[in-house]
Amino acid sequence: MKKLKLLFIVALLAMTSNAFACTTPAAITGIFILCPPSYTTTLSDATPGGIWSTGDASHVAIDAGTGVVTGISGGTSVVTYTVPGGCFVTVDVTNAAISGPATVCSGSSITLTDAYPGTWSTLSPDILLSGGVVTLPGGYSGGLGSATITYSTLSCSTAITTVVTLDQIPTVTSLNPLPATITYCAWDPTVAFTTTIAAGSPPPFTYNWWWYNPGCSCTSVFATNSGISTDYNTGYRAYGYMSTTDYGTYYGDVVDGLGCVSLLFTGPTLTVNPLPTVYTFRYDDPYVTHDATCTLDLTNSDIGINYTLGVGGVTGTTQAGSGSGLSWSPSLGDGLYYVQATDAATGCTDHMAPDLPVCATCRLAAPALGVGATTATVPLTLLPNPSNGNFTLSGSADFMLDAKTVKAEIMDVAGHLALALDVPVTAGSISQAIQLPGDMVNGEYFVKLSAGTQSQVLRLLLNR
Repeated sequence: MKKLKLLFIVALLAMTSNAFACTTPAAITGIFILCPPSYTTTLSDATPGGIWSTGDASHVAIDAGTGVVTGISGGTSVVTYTVPGGCFVTVDVTNAAISGPATVCSGSSITLTDAYPGTWSTLSPDILLSGGVVTLPGGYSGGLGSATITYSTLSCSTAITTVVTLDQIPTVTSLNPLPATITYCAWDPTVAFTTTIAAGSPPPFTYNWWWYNPGCSCTSVFATNSGISTDYNTGYRAYGYMSTTDYGTYYGDVVDGLGCVSLLFTGPTLTVNPLPTVYTFRYDDPYVTHDATCTLDLTNSDIGINYTLGVGGVTGTTQAGSGSGLSWSPSLGDGLYYVQATDAATGCTDHMAPDLPVCATCRLAAPALGVGATTATVPLTLLPNPSNGNFTLSGSADFMLDAKTVKAEIMDVAGHLALALDVPVTAGSISQAIQLPGDMVNGEYFVKLSAGTQSQVLRLLLNR
């Protein structure tokens, strides 16, 4: 019984081996070099039923069924013939075409190669040829040209040729600014420029700006986008920009559409001027009504800086910085007053902070008192101030003496009404707890109290 099992296993193994066995195909035949003018060949194999392939299609391509090989670029690829079952044979097929860059820039060289020994030659007067090294002299000014390079080898009966494009490097004939010193303020770091590039170099163009900072002796590159106008025959005017916050001297080069780079040229020298120092703009007394009787004060000023008062686009008095504070009267009418500082040497400007609202008619003179009347002695107050949204309005004023109520209006600095209510008056005085709406934002507000034609304004700071 054991003997029968052993014979069965041996027979099964034999059957399995025969099922997966294959025969190595015959050797590949044909011409294994691709020569001009067609750069094609046909391979064959005596074993039928196989498929042709190549693991590297960068040099040659092959038809899977016919074995026709077509050249792509100079070099050698391995061609494989595979039969059913996976057995295969290989052969090296060489494309004798010349390999190397297709363009040479003026003032530079490229190297061409071929897979077989041979000699190089050319009839072009524009280039220098040494072995496979092609040099286009720096003085070349023929725009876009071409040169035919010939390679003769015993491996091919026909000479091998290739055409190299000759590219005149971009020549910047003018740059605005070039050279120049560009001065900008800290808030304006974009430098715009235009260039004229001589005809002969193909677009599109890319600009590189190389930066030398005398403060750190370092360089970096800024690539810029450019727009092109005019035509190829008359030259190009290119528009670009350079966005930077670094000072120093910039150097530029231009890269054309074929990758040729111009000579480095000196670009603009950038200097950065600081903005005027921002000082606080305030009332002379932060607790009094801000009307035509108040003084507007700048806490400090710098020599060489001019400070101009303005309101609503209308400018008023300009004062030269003294190294100490400056003061103005609000003589331009109602509105938000501001001070603009300008550096007299550089023209750089900045806005002092904050803007101050002034209402020239908000506080009027007190009326004459009647017989037996007494003057209020407790001034109107808002406490606490700053407020978290809850405060008490209390005190007295002459215009309340005969009133039963006063109208309280709470407005933001732009004059928008946020809250209005009637406050009862007792013996010429008020004492009213007020809670502000929850949607009021932090900031400065004004509380206007009025009775009849008279009023008084108090300042309130909300800080929840």
